[in-house]
Amino acid sequence: MVNQLGTFSTQAMGSSSSKQQAKRKASVALLQQNRSNEHERSIRLSDYPLSLINQGKASEATAWCQEQLEKSKSRRGLKHPDTLAAIFDLGISLHHEGKLEESKDVYQRLVLLAEGCHGPYHPMTIIVVHALAADLFALGHNEQAKITFEKELELREKTVGREHPRALGAMMNIAMCLEVQRHFRDAEQMFSKLLPLRVKVCGPNDSLTISTLYSLYRNLVELCRYDEAKKLIGDELLRCDRALGQENELTIQAMDFMHKIYVKQGQIEDACSMLRSALSLSKKVFGPDDKVTKGQQQDLDQLERSLRPQGIDNIGLLQAIAAKEGLPIPADPFAESLSINSLQILGGSTEVSGTTTAGPEVAALTVLKFREKTKHHVAPPVVSSSYKKGDVISLSSVANTSRGGGASAYGWPLLTGSSNTGQIQAKLRQRGAKAPFSSLVERSITAWQSMEYQGKDDKYRQSDAIQVHSKILMSYKNLEQLLMADTHQFWFFQLRESFIGQKLFQQWDSTNLDNYILIPAGDGFLNQLDCIFISHYWHSPSHPDPNGDDLRSVQERLREGFWSHVSYFWIDWTCMPQSNRTETQQKYFKISLKIIPSLIRDCIFLWQLPKFEPRLWILFEIAAYTLTRSRPFSLSDTTRFVAHLSEMNKEGVRLVLIKHGYRCTNQSDSELVIMWLEILLILYKLTRSVRVRREVLNAIDNPMTHTCVHKETGIFVDKRLGIVKHNGESYEFTPMPFAELDKYNSTKHVDIKETFSAELSNALSMAEESGDYIDLERQYDREGEYQISEQLLWRAVAVQHRSLSGGTAALYLLAENLEKQTRYEEAIQLYSRILDMVPSGQDSDSKTTRGTTSQLRALLQKLDLRASFERWKEGSLEGVLGTNLLELLADANVSPDPGASGARMPIRAPRVLTTFDDFISQDKEATKLERDEKFGEALEIRWNIANQIKGFLGPYNLQTRGAICELANLLRRRRNTAAAEKLYWLALALSDGILGTEHKYTLAILNNLAITMGVLRNGEGEKEMLRQLLERWLKVRDLNHSDVFSAKHNLSTCLGPDEAVEISINSNILGERSAKVTIGRTLRK
Repeated sequence: MVNQLGTFSTQAMGSSSSKQQAKRKASVALLQQNRSNEHERSIRLSDYPLSLINQGKASEATAWCQEQLEKSKSRRGLKHPDTLAAIFDLGISLHHEGKLEESKDVYQRLVLLAEGCHGPYHPMTIIVVHALAADLFALGHNEQAKITFEKELELREKTVGREHPRALGAMMNIAMCLEVQRHFRDAEQMFSKLLPLRVKVCGPNDSLTISTLYSLYRNLVELCRYDEAKKLIGDELLRCDRALGQENELTIQAMDFMHKIYVKQGQIEDACSMLRSALSLSKKVFGPDDKVTKGQQQDLDQLERSLRPQGIDNIGLLQAIAAKEGLPIPADPFAESLSINSLQILGGSTEVSGTTTAGPEVAALTVLKFREKTKHHVAPPVVSSSYKKGDVISLSSVANTSRGGGASAYGWPLLTGSSNTGQIQAKLRQRGAKAPFSSLVERSITAWQSMEYQGKDDKYRQSDAIQVHSKILMSYKNLEQLLMADTHQFWFFQLRESFIGQKLFQQWDSTNLDNYILIPAGDGFLNQLDCIFISHYWHSPSHPDPNGDDLRSVQERLREGFWSHVSYFWIDWTCMPQSNRTETQQKYFKISLKIIPSLIRDCIFLWQLPKFEPRLWILFEIAAYTLTRSRPFSLSDTTRFVAHLSEMNKEGVRLVLIKHGYRCTNQSDSELVIMWLEILLILYKLTRSVRVRREVLNAIDNPMTHTCVHKETGIFVDKRLGIVKHNGESYEFTPMPFAELDKYNSTKHVDIKETFSAELSNALSMAEESGDYIDLERQYDREGEYQISEQLLWRAVAVQHRSLSGGTAALYLLAENLEKQTRYEEAIQLYSRILDMVPSGQDSDSKTTRGTTSQLRALLQKLDLRASFERWKEGSLEGVLGTNLLELLADANVSPDPGASGARMPIRAPRVLTTFDDFISQDKEATKLERDEKFGEALEIRWNIANQIKGFLGPYNLQTRGAICELANLLRRRRNTAAAEKLYWLALALSDGILGTEHKYTLAILNNLAITMGVLRNGEGEKEMLRQLLERWLKVRDLNHSDVFSAKHNLSTCLGPDEAVEISINSNILGERSAKVTIGRTLRK
């Protein structure tokens, strides 16, 4: 076929000129390729001229073929099959000699002769048609070549069928002709039809399939459908990674294309990460001196140079340049506008103290975060020996004097943990009289009596659970029976005194059971008071921490007083059978491996990660902690892991793993961990409720569960098929890889009971008892329980109304809550109600009032944009603008250019956009006319493009948005600002939906909209647009970035003499920023 893939280093990664050269060479190789076909095997170049061509003597071959042709014509006549074969030989020889025009003429005559002699469906006729098309393509006669290839396709479909390789080759060649003619949309449609056929007939790894895939990618890029191109290459990259492994040529090739699409989308850092991974693999596969490797190194160097600061990145540099040039020195107009956060306030204090009810895990991490961000040495949190869930925990910056002693400053025994330790110590003293396993069983059951129970909140349920699991545990006569159990699982936890006293992490040992207790894996025994899970790197295959560095770091914090309440420690090396496992130990290990996520969810999570390394297990453990807590923390050593989770939330798990080079020693572990990550992120997208996510995950973790449905939300999970369904949408994840599921009689289904009503009832009861609805509502809001928060806020509004306090604060929180639930109309009503409640001239500039006004405007704008987009999507540009081209020409002070007589020429009939090339040429023509100040003609063309492009490329295409912006820009330049404003609103609606609210193109439209409103003397509208512009920039740029500085400066010029700005910036655990910019007359720090 015309466009073979060629070699990886020349065709797939080469320049456009090398691709064109390859096309011409491919047309020569094309004929030889086709003769390998079974039914065309008899139609071949004679041996003698073929040998001459192979020796580089094409001219001698041509002379010989000419001589044979003359002989055959004189002996047998022109229409004899042997004569036709001689003509065919001559055409091939001329082709190889480079005389394409002559060979084309020969084939054109031969087609007619072959059809007359053999009929249109004879192999000779079809191959000559193919040869003619190949020559036409090689000569650049692309339209004629396309028509001829279409004829070949029709003939092949009738003779060998649509799925025959030769028919697929004809389809490929038609698509290539369309691409060369820049008919990218038609070419894309043809490649899209061809790709699944190539996969079916040739297989996914065949060079022809790969060539088709990358041809489709090229056309998607040309159509600016970057997201589709990215998904196409991303899917191919994931397929290659799973089927072929990373150290494979096709995988590396897909990674290289992926980095290019990142560059197209302006994601330079992502492009660098992907290219670094590809480069490291290329060095292994191709070698450091291969041209592929060198090319990737050059590309990476160029990208990294582009990331270095090239312009003004902060206000300090901007001021320095201004001073050097003798220009007015710009100052930050809102230097005092940023709201001070709690860390800044406490960081400047001489002494800090506080309390929290969020639990020991949050308390300890709060202190560590505070130490990291300030200079204070805050003491470890004070956890009472009688602590129960919800109790107050104290925090203080008072110096801790217990660093070297045996007790903390708060009276806690540092080496013994909680109050049950005394009982455990007593059992330990009896171990000489009992067998080790019997002692382990008795010690464990005794420990359960005093653990913080996380099951149902009643003593009977706890006592009942202990009784059930005690009976199960005592039924095992020895350790072997425990390890071989199918249906019940007990975790080994290391005792605190054993953990503190060791110099290296101890390996799990069946002969050393005195250092452990057993804790049931379910029924609420694991908890975040007594139990801790430690995440750490494995620094060597033989021992995770051979020098004891990580262990000492954890022990130091324990001796300082952190986690003084913890009695039991879980470390994989210490608490699970490791290498050289027996059959029973291997069984226990595999069952335990499947339910590790529940262990992370239910225990305190502690990590020891001295330096970032892309380890897959560590990433998952941090994800399991981060996405199943209402108050997760990220310290400096987990920042990059959390950032990669954020990327996965947008791009998918496997793609980000490949991009950043994550690795896992055991491939079966890798598939399991990837499945967990995919499920976690799917659930995070589907529901913000931590409670719901944990309930679904608990059901999934049960190895006997194959399908489950969460009755409250309708979330359905099928572990075998790897599908999550919700609200009519399906989401795929890696299916459960364990074949052991089959022995549980396959199809166990679990209906997860609805718990919302009980949770709501409990929340209302607690609020009634405490009388503090708002504080409790904030907790439920953090947990993603927006419906429960809503009910608490309605109660708070009612209470405030009865107390005549107005209730505006609760109403404002309630309106925000409704926004989070996407109930925008109801939120608008509440914001309006708040503003109506403010008496005229009284407290009209309060923070709540300012915020309410801003939120109300933004919501109304969101609904207006949606309505504007729908009107345009279903209607026309005239419907959006309320005018037509002739009126625009008049309003813009331009008209169709006058003729020689001075009379106005009529508006020309619009040229129809039929190809992408039409669009490009008309856009260039309009740009030239604008430069020549022929605005009437330019406006006609811009109007024509904007009016047709929706039907040509679709409403969601980037070029559609661009065409509307260009028309708006021209109208604004010609002072038709009213029409320009409407078009900018439409472009903003498109850009918000296509690119996102914080994309640079979206922000540019918002800036143009503000300028337009300024020209229209709509001062309040201009100010609001600039406020939104600054707010959006702050979600993606630091406060002192030059982009933000420009937005701040522009907004400052619109403020009245008594107006000021307040800025508030926050971000969640995945780095998703939120920012609020409010304008008022007073500021409150």
